[in-house]
Amino acid sequence: MTCEKIEELLSPYLEDELGSQEKVAIENHLKTCPNCSSLFSCMEEAKKSLGDFPELEVRQNLLKKLYSLPGKKKEFKISLDFLLRPSLQPVFAVASLFLILFSFYNFHPDKHSINKSIDKQIHLGYSKIEKLYTKADFYKDNLISLKENFLDSLQQKKSDFLSEDEY
Repeated sequence: MTCEKIEELLSPYLEDELGSQEKVAIENHLKTCPNCSSLFSCMEEAKKSLGDFPELEVRQNLLKKLYSLPGKKKEFKISLDFLLRPSLQPVFAVASLFLILFSFYNFHPDKHSINKSIDKQIHLGYSKIEKLYTKADFYKDNLISLKENFLDSLQQKKSDFLSEDEY
């Protein structure tokens, strides 16, 4: 037998609950295996130490309560305790704000004018962006021409400088 199987059978062996063949197999294994024999000696010491304790009498009403516990079925409840975590408070604050704004928008009697003003603001923003892109293109073209003029003037100055050195 393997040590794992012996370890499983040590408790029934200690309580004298095994058949004669299993007892002989365990006794033979304990003679040859130091690990299992030390485990068995620890179990014997624990049994002797616990044997010195007096047995306690349990009251009948306590026994009835204990026996009735497994019979009760736990009712299924949906627990929403996770919603009370402090880490979710900012999320709930944003969600509340969003719902308030959505309800003001959705249930406002003059919803049509709100849509018009939102549309107007979007178009104004879009036209401002178009103007910025146009100005950026204009400045880009100006910078390119200035760069070319600057490089030409540098080239001219360089050639003038070199020609003066030759004299």
